[in-house]
Amino acid sequence: MIEPGQMLAHYQLVEKIGEGGMGVVWKALDTTLDREVAIKILPDAFAQDPDRRARFEREARLLATLNHPNIAGVYGLHAADGMSFIAMEYVPGEDLAERLKRGPLSVDDALDVARQVADALEAAHEQGVIHRDLKPANIKRTPEGKIKVLDLGLAKALATEAAQDPASLSLSPTVTSAGTVAGTLLGTAAYMSPEQAKGQEADRRADIWAFGCVLHEMLTGKVTFAGATISEVMASVLRDRPDEDALPAETPAGVRRLLRRCLDRDRNTRLRDIGEARIALSPESLASVSGTGAVTVPHGAAPDRRREKIAWGVAAAALVALAAVSGWALFAPGREVRPREVRASIVPPEEARFATGAGGLSLSPDGTKMTFLASTGAGRPTLFLRSLGASEARELAGTEGASYPFWSPDSLQIAFFADAKLKKLDLSGGAPLTITTAPEGRGGTWREDGTILFAPETQVAIQRVSAGGVMGEPVTRLDPERKRETTHRFPFFLPDGRHFLYVRARHGASPQDDVNSIWVGDVESDETFELMHSSTQAIYSQGHVFWTRDRFLMARPFDVGTLAFTGDAFAVGEGVVVATGAWRANFAVSDAGPLAFHGGSTPEQFLRMYDREGDEIDSIGDAGIYGFARLSRDERSLAVSMEDAASGQSDIWIFD
Repeated sequence: MIEPGQMLAHYQLVEKIGEGGMGVVWKALDTTLDREVAIKILPDAFAQDPDRRARFEREARLLATLNHPNIAGVYGLHAADGMSFIAMEYVPGEDLAERLKRGPLSVDDALDVARQVADALEAAHEQGVIHRDLKPANIKRTPEGKIKVLDLGLAKALATEAAQDPASLSLSPTVTSAGTVAGTLLGTAAYMSPEQAKGQEADRRADIWAFGCVLHEMLTGKVTFAGATISEVMASVLRDRPDEDALPAETPAGVRRLLRRCLDRDRNTRLRDIGEARIALSPESLASVSGTGAVTVPHGAAPDRRREKIAWGVAAAALVALAAVSGWALFAPGREVRPREVRASIVPPEEARFATGAGGLSLSPDGTKMTFLASTGAGRPTLFLRSLGASEARELAGTEGASYPFWSPDSLQIAFFADAKLKKLDLSGGAPLTITTAPEGRGGTWREDGTILFAPETQVAIQRVSAGGVMGEPVTRLDPERKRETTHRFPFFLPDGRHFLYVRARHGASPQDDVNSIWVGDVESDETFELMHSSTQAIYSQGHVFWTRDRFLMARPFDVGTLAFTGDAFAVGEGVVVATGAWRANFAVSDAGPLAFHGGSTPEQFLRMYDREGDEIDSIGDAGIYGFARLSRDERSLAVSMEDAASGQSDIWIFD
C-alpha cells in the first residue's frame, strides 16, 4: 500500500493526482534537487519483465533529450522497493479534458492552444519521437498560461510487443484524474487514427490526426468521434465525417481547411508535417486569408439547407510540376454530392519547360482535359493537351506561340491567341483556323451559341465575335472618367449567357501601383458595375467566384440571379503563380468541378559567370526568367533565351 509521505529513492510522495491504464501518478518532491516532480508508478508486470524494462530505458534516454517549453520533460526511469517508476516534470493546473467539460474554448483561445501543441509535436517529430496518445487529457495549461504536452513518447516506450492492435488499449499510458480505466480506454479510442484503429503501425501522421481531433473538440466542445463503447468509437473513426456545422461561424477559413487536411482518413493524403499546421495557425497566415469559409445559401433556399460547406481537395505542386488537380463538391447536412476525385501532377515534357506567364493552364468545361503551355529550347510556347485520366500530355500541332487558351462549351474545341490572331482548334483533327485578328490577345470566353468575347489588344475594350469570324459591336467601353483606365481583359461568361465577368485596369507608375477591379458586364446593354477589387482575373463555377489575392486562390459564393455575393470569401489554395504585368493568375476551374493551379514561384534568375575552379567572375544582365544558354566557341559571346513574364514568349539575347 503506497501512502503519502512514503519515499521512493530520493522522491517523497505528496499526493495521488491520477491513474490510468499504465499506472498511478503521484505528485512528489525531489529531495535532492528540491523540486516538485510527477512520479508514474508502473504496474508490477513491467518491473518483472527485464526485456520490456531494457527497451523502455533505451526509449527513456531519447525522451530525456527532448527540451522544449511546451513539452513536459521525462527525467528518467527508476526502481525502488520492488517498484519501477518514471520521474517526470510536474505541471500544475487543469488539463484540457477538464476544461472542455465546461464547454468549448473561444476561437482565439483554441488557436493559441493549438499553436503551442503543434510547436511541441514538431520539436518531438524532428527528434524521431511520436506521441501516439495525444488527447485533451495529455494537454495542460500552467497557471502562467503556458501549454504543456504530457506523456510524449510514452505510448511506445511502455507498450508490450503485442500492443500494436486496438485490443491493447489498456496499455495506453494515459492518466486521468477520474481514475477509471474504462473511461481512459474510451478517451484513448476517440483520438486514435484510422490506421491505429485497424491495427496498423502509427507514425507522425497519427499524431496529426489526433491533433485535428483535439482542435475540432476545442472549437466545438464536443468529442469529434464519439460512442458509448470502444467499438462504437472506433467504428465512428473509420466511418463518420467530422461535424463541420458545429464549428463556430467565426472559425477562419484557413482553420477549416487545416481541419480537413488533418482529419483525412487516408494518411497518404493527410497533412504530412505538423510544422505546416503550426505555420497555418500563425497569426500572419490567418491574417492573410480573410473570411471564415462558412457559406450561406441565397435567400429563398429550402429551410433544411440553411448552411452549406465546401469540401475542397486542392494541392499545389512545385514549379517543376505544373499543377495538382482534384475534385471539389458542395455538400450539406444529410446530403453529399462528390464526383470522382482526380489528382495529377503535371510535369513538363522532356527538354521543355513551362511558360508561366501566358495563361496556358485551362480545364475543359466537362472536367476531363487540361491544357498547359511549354517551350522547348528557345522556341515559342506550344499548347499541350492532357486528359486527366492519361499519364502523358501530347503537343497540339499548329499552336506554336499560343497564349491564353479557352474552351468551347462542349469541350471539343480550343481557342487561343497566336501570330496576332484569335484561332480555334478542333481536337478531333485538322489545323487551327483563324477566327479574327487580335494583335495582343488577352483572354476570351465562349458561349453555347458560338458567341465569343475576347480582348484583342492590351489597350482596348472587350469585343464580340462569332466562332465563324463575324465581328460584332464591342460589349464594353473604356471609361474616360476613370483616370488612366487603359484596358479591359479576361472576360468570362456567367451561366445565363448574358452577363460576364471581366478585368478593368488602371495603370499606375509601376505594376505594383496598378488599380484593377472585377466588373460584371451585359452583352445586351451598356449596363456594367464593379463587383470587387482584384489584381487578377475571376472565374465562376458551381455557385462561386474564384480569383487570387496575395497568391492565395480565393472563392466566394455568388448568386447568378441577383449578381451578388451571398457569403464570405475563403482561401482554397496558396502559392498561385501570378504574371504581374498581365494581371493574370495561372489557375483554372471546370464547370464539372476539377480545380487546378500552377503552384510555386516565378523563377526569376540571374546569369553569373564562373571560372573552372568554380569561383564567380561576373554577373551578366538583369534578373529574368532565363531558359537555355549556349557559349560561343571562342567563349566571347553568350546566347540565352529569356521569357517575357507577361506573354510567355521567349526571345534570344546575345551577351558579349
